Amino acid sequence: MTRLGFEATAAELIADIGLAGWRAMMTKGSSGIGIEIARVWATVAASITLAVRGPKAGEPVAATITAATGNTSGRVGRLDLASFSARCILCSTTST
Repeated sequence: MTRLGFEATAAELIADIGLAGWRAMMTKGSSGIGIEIARVWATVAASITLAVRGPKAGEPVAATITAATGNTSGRVGRLDLASFSARCILCSTTST
């Protein structure tokens, strides 16, 4: 395993990990570091769900990630962390 420093990119961090077929739910997936992490996971064929408060903000991000990576398995889901039932619904629809 390679030792990585503070300058390592997200892509370098997961380069040696086989994530194809994995499913990831990315909170804050429509902004900041959430976008970059979701994009990197998508490049290694992981299925990504962008869990966002406002799906309208997440849809363009998902389209950009799909265009950049060719990974069409991603989706956007509304997530209200204050609502337990909303979290359960998103998780159950993501796991299928």
